[in-house]
Amino acid sequence: MIRFFTCLSAAMLLFSATAFAQQPTFTVSPQSVNATVDQQFSVNVTVSNFSNIASMQFSMEWNASVIEFLSVSNINSAVVPGFNASSFGLPGTGSIPAGRLSVSWFNDTFTGINLPNGTILYTLNFRAAAAGTSNIAFGGMPTSIEILNGMFTNVGLNPQNGTVTVTGGGGGNPTDDFTLTIASASNVMNGQQVCLNVTAQNFTNIIGMQFSINYNPAMLQYVSVGNFNLQGLAASNFGVPGAGGTSPGTITLSWTDPDLGGETLANGATVFQLCFTALTGSGSTQVTFGNTPTAIEIINSAGRDGSVQQRAGHSEFCRRWRWRQPDWFHVDDCECEQCDERAAGVPQRNGAEFHQHHRDAVFDQLQPGDVAVHIGNDLNLQGLAASNFGVPGAGGTSPGTITLSWTDPDHGWRDAG
Repeated sequence: MIRFFTCLSAAMLLFSATAFAQQPTFTVSPQSVNATVDQQFSVNVTVSNFSNIASMQFSMEWNASVIEFLSVSNINSAVVPGFNASSFGLPGTGSIPAGRLSVSWFNDTFTGINLPNGTILYTLNFRAAAAGTSNIAFGGMPTSIEILNGMFTNVGLNPQNGTVTVTGGGGGNPTDDFTLTIASASNVMNGQQVCLNVTAQNFTNIIGMQFSINYNPAMLQYVSVGNFNLQGLAASNFGVPGAGGTSPGTITLSWTDPDLGGETLANGATVFQLCFTALTGSGSTQVTFGNTPTAIEIINSAGRDGSVQQRAGHSEFCRRWRWRQPDWFHVDDCECEQCDERAAGVPQRNGAEFHQHHRDAVFDQLQPGDVAVHIGNDLNLQGLAASNFGVPGAGGTSPGTITLSWTDPDHGWRDAG
């Protein structure tokens, strides 16, 4: 099970109803949902004691690293006049961050309406993104809770929140409670810089990880990333706002253990630190892990099954690389059908898909008078360049060895023809 937690202080706005005003109850139904990774599911928002209500506004929130919002549907405009798609502020639109939804409606006639108990107001549709637990809860951020009756009295609401438990996984991800946590901060002043440590639990034999971090750019301005405590992790592993097309509100991370041996950190150890400047002096916001634009993927030393064909120049045989435990890669000979005479061949995918590869390719040492191996311009793979190769005499690479380390820049799957 891979767990991502965001622990930030949240402001709650409490309302007290008068003795003469009835407080409606808003319920997430069903209140308990069990799902497996990649499964789609829906919950209804229903009301009871909805009596003489003329307007309503509130927010809903969930853990975007565990469940992914898909859509709002089944909006009940038949019994709530003027209630439609424009009544919702969706995650990722305007200043609404991932994991939040805004709802706002008022009756044009300024009179209250009554709804039968159990009336469905709307339906939320999600996809289970990663193993873990998430609440689907009513809240006051970014839109504060305000329920007005026909006398324009704010009666508030009685929330009945829901819980989603997601199990399962895939892609070779570890299942030993790997956890990353973004620290909390409180009493932050407008213009003040605040730094949040990202700490680890059960970070054992991890050889690769990638994910996105999302925040509200209207409330936080990205400053820097640093305090690295993981072999091979550096600022260059991050996609930050204003660099390479990364938009404000998004930070991406893609890291691979340089020696593929698997890295282990003590529980509670800081992996890295994020620093922001506060752009407001009131309210609260979240910094969350997410799947957009870079999907969450954690790989441990168990690896994943897969294979790749590699052709090397001036060889009379092919090399087959098989991804397997415990060596992760195994090299053996196979019959060569079409040996490529180019000095640098193009990796080919054969069999199960794989996402990243990083392994030394060891060739017989050249003797004086043998043909020299060079890296040319005939590179037919997005993001692949001469700088991805370690060649003899450069950076400590010894004669007889050429290294290649490449990651797809947009983290998709690539087929080389």
